[in-house]
Amino acid sequence: MNKNIRGFLGVIISLVLTFLVIMPVYGSDGFWSYENTINRGKRNGERVLKEMKDVPINKEFTVKFNEKVDTEEVESFVTLLRECKDGIMRSEKTCMVSANDSEEEKNIYSIGLNSNTRYILILHKGIESNEGNVLKKDVYLPFITEKK
Repeated sequence: MNKNIRGFLGVIISLVLTFLVIMPVYGSDGFWSYENTINRGKRNGERVLKEMKDVPINKEFTVKFNEKVDTEEVESFVTLLRECKDGIMRSEKTCMVSANDSEEEKNIYSIGLNSNTRYILILHKGIESNEGNVLKKDVYLPFITEKK
């Protein structure tokens, strides 16, 4: 019984050590890094906008569509990624979308952004206008929040 427990613990320790060795390598190659996320978008023919700098942490982005779009439709196709200290992009809090004065404009915002942090706001393809037209490509908006 003692040998079985030691063997089992040896396997567990090996798995943990393997995980600790592999994960930094995976992260350091930057598959989900800021640059690779942007480059992957460019390679896939997505629209990547110029990075904005010194964005206030309470910034409300106004997105103008060519046609009328429902607020709920837009909200389900928005992702906010945040660059963490390990350089990996992680999904951030949910973005809220509100209607602007016109039905073609929507305000997108997220509460609790960190200062001096890199983000990517993504509008995913598939947003459908009230007329039935669909956004055919993702739109990436990279930005860095202002320093405190």
